Amino acid sequence: MGRVIENVDKYSKILTREVIEQDPHFLEFSNMLAKRKDPPYLLYLDKGFLEITLNHICNLEYMPDSIKRLAVVSFDPETEKELNRLYPEIPTVSLDFTPVR
Repeated sequence: MGRVIENVDKYSKILTREVIEQDPHFLEFSNMLAKRKDPPYLLYLDKGFLEITLNHICNLEYMPDSIKRLAVVSFDPETEKELNRLYPEIPTVSLDFTPVR
């Protein structure tokens, strides 16, 4: 079995969907997105992809209403903090991966 598949198998038993859904920040984020008229354009990233994502967001500014639909799920708090600083209008949440570290 490949390393990625082994990690997914291992960590999915520790960090279940139920654990994620019980996180108050994730719940608030989900409820806010559920109230939107249009479906969100979700990005999932960690700090390794932050610069590419910031470039992508700059390009989206030329596409009408695209930024309004954008929402980000971050895999580390540093990325969430930086996105909130640069783009406070984009909803962002971090998943807490403490149980799998």
